[in-house]
Formats: sequence, C-alpha cells, structure tokens
Amino acid sequence: MYPRVKDCFVIRGAEGDQYIVDTKKFRIIPLRDSLFVDIILACNGSNNVSRIAKKFDVNIDDLMSFLDLFISEEIIKMLPIKKHREITVKLCSQQPWLREVHLDITNRCNLANFCRHCFRGEKLNIGKVVDGHMWIGLIKELSNFGVYNVAISGGEPMLEKSLPNILKSIVKEEMLLGAIFTNGTIWSKIVEEVVAIIIDKNISTTFYISLDGPNRELHDKNRGRGSFDKTVSFIKKMVSIREKTGASYKISVNSLISSENFRDLAAWYDYLLGLRIDRWRLTSGRLVGNLKDNHFLVVGGESLFDEYVGLIRKHIIDRQAGSEMLLNVESFFNTNMLVDKTAYIFSGENVMCDYKQNACSVEPNGNVQFCTSWNKSFGNVFDIGIEKIWQSKEMQVMKNNPIKNISECLYCDLLEFCGVGCRLVAKDINSKDKQSCERYKMFVERILPILSDYGVKFINDRSEI
Repeated sequence: MYPRVKDCFVIRGAEGDQYIVDTKKFRIIPLRDSLFVDIILACNGSNNVSRIAKKFDVNIDDLMSFLDLFISEEIIKMLPIKKHREITVKLCSQQPWLREVHLDITNRCNLANFCRHCFRGEKLNIGKVVDGHMWIGLIKELSNFGVYNVAISGGEPMLEKSLPNILKSIVKEEMLLGAIFTNGTIWSKIVEEVVAIIIDKNISTTFYISLDGPNRELHDKNRGRGSFDKTVSFIKKMVSIREKTGASYKISVNSLISSENFRDLAAWYDYLLGLRIDRWRLTSGRLVGNLKDNHFLVVGGESLFDEYVGLIRKHIIDRQAGSEMLLNVESFFNTNMLVDKTAYIFSGENVMCDYKQNACSVEPNGNVQFCTSWNKSFGNVFDIGIEKIWQSKEMQVMKNNPIKNISECLYCDLLEFCGVGCRLVAKDINSKDKQSCERYKMFVERILPILSDYGVKFINDRSEI
C-alpha cells in the first residue's frame, strides 16, 4: 500500500517549528520532530510502507502506528497503486512562525458617513489606493514566508474589484482563506464571483457580517437608512445559496452592543436563530475611532451583565433543546466552553494578547500593525517586505511581552481571567487596562458560576488550543 497525504494538506511554519495544515478549513497539526516531517513528505503516493520504513530505519509496526494517527484524522489515505503528489513546504527562515495575516485590502466603505462606532473613523475613503496586483504579489510573498491563514477585510472588501483575483491567489498559493468581513449591504457581481470561488474550491471560510440590532430602527440608526434590509437580505441569500449548493462556508453575525440595543438581546437572539446563521459574536466596543466621539453608546456595568447572563442562560436552554447556533459574548463566554468543558486562563508567563501572538495585520496602505485596531505601523510591507517587519526587534518585543511585566496586575485575583486586558485600551504595552478590572470582576461574580455549574474546567495549557 502507498500512503499519500491528501491534496488539501501542506506543510507550513518556521524552521524547527513545522505543521501540517488544511487549506480547506482551519486545522493545524504540529510535527514536533524532523523525522516526522521527513516521513510525512515521503507519504507522497510513490513510496510503499516497506520502502518508507527502510528509508528511515524504523520498524514497520511502529511506522504504521504513526501513520494510523494521520489516517484516522483523514490526512493520509492508503492507496493500492502509485499516485504521486508533490507536498508543498513553505517555511519562514527562523522562528517565530507568522501563522496568520489580516489584510485590509481597501479603505473604501459605502457606510463611512454613518457608522458611529467604526474603529477606522476618519481613515476611510482617503489616501492612495493600492493596486490589486500588489495585494496578489503580497499573498505570494506571505505564502513563501510560511503564512497559513489569511483574513480579508477593509473598509468594505466587496467594493474592491480585484477581490475575486485576490481569493484565487490565496487558493493558488495553497493558503487558507480564514475569513471575510463585510457589512453585507452590497450584493453585486463581485460578491457572486467571491461566493462561486468559495463553493467551487469547497473552502470552509467564514463570512462575518455586521448587524447592530434585530430591527430597522436600531440597526439603521447606526448604519444609515435602508442598511438593515440590505444586510438581512444578504444573510438570507448566503444561507439560501449554501443550502442549495451544499457549500461549507459559515455565516457569523458580528454585533456592537451599545446603550441603545443592549436591552434587546433576547429578541435579537431569536431573530438570528430564525435566519439560520452559524454564530453570533457580541462586543461592547472600545473607545477608538468614531466611538471616541460617540462615547454615549458605550455600555457597561451591572445592567449590561444582567443582559449577558440572561442571554447565556437562554442560549444554554436552547442548546439543550437542539439549537446549533453558537454564541460568543465578548471574551467572557463562548459555546465551545460548554462543548469542550474547557476554558483557558492566564499566568504571568503567558504573553499579552497570546491568541494573536503569531499574527499581524496589514492596513489598506500596506502598513503592518500589531493588530487591526492598534494604529501603530512597524513598516510598510510594500516597501521593506514582511520578513524584515515580522522579525524586527520592535515587533517581537510586543508579540512576546509577558503578562508579568505589568507589575501592578501580577498579584491580582482577576489576572488569570483577564490576561491584563487589551493593550489598545491601556494605551501602552506595560500599562494597566483599568476597563478590564471592572468587567472581569463582574465576570467572576456573574458568569463564572454558570460555567462552573456546567462543569467547565479552567486550564493554562496552550498546547491544547
């Protein structure tokens, strides 16, 4: 028999830190030994088991035990005849691995004059336009650097004429299209082509669509008259196309919880259930961009957590009744905590923002940032390239800054849950995020007991993420 790695799997990572990854859906399997990498590369459909065992001087039974792990995960298939494939290997020259890049491919947005909370604020619809060919060239550069996962946003990416070709480039480079963020108000030939590419290539990407209320009054107050109907129509079309074609993409609704809509969470939840989306993600926002000028929209305190607790309890009851929609309530709760019976906590040795430790974002003008919200450039990718920027001392100091460096938080009982909060809110790499203190105190008092009642255990082992 000839073991062969399936076509959708490639090897990416950094020298000495390699992974076999799925280009159709987010899936990463570490290859913790160079021998493992060599054996996987030998599983190209041209070598039978005996030849591989002889080549690497391993016992056939031991080899089969190793291969069975990948066969059971449907990564390797045993073939009766030879069928060769070249297994792509793309690695950056040194650690750490840049695993994920968020590309904001345009600063154009059709709702720029309306959205009162947009974190981009006055940066929309100004500045030079980067040609689509430059984005395609960047994708090739990112691929050669070992990058695995690419997310697409803007501005409004559905306004970018080169978007279909950008997606084709991601597919051609055997990378994963992890996400597309959109306000869902535009249905055009560009959108139809984007959806067609995703269906044709069977990519399990996620469309993140913004909806700021369960009715016209609430949503349109934030995004302009007529926006609610357009976005709901967009969602319904995406659901209908998926059901007709059997496509594997996901539909997630992103919502900004404000002083104007936080009392409507239960009705909103029921409305989204009726739309048959996959996930609802809630955030109450941060005082950046337009939200700084519209700070009256920011909601917090006991009243917000009253609504959050009610929503979480409602969600648990619905899940027990068979509902499949997932729920993310900021960083306080997500459905997978209940499914996996696990949530992750922090210690002083963890790095700040560790979930994005191997990621960065690229602005519409090519400036590389720590994340999409932090308006600090580490260099322009079109001028000096991703490798120099990612491996720069300044970037890596931020990406690897341990929680314990914020000394005033180190012995706080909330640290294991808040992880010292958001650097954007703190406004400094080593300062305290005071907003998180109040919020996580309420989390411990109000939401943590719910998780504990349902058997959720809290662990610090990031290797299980």
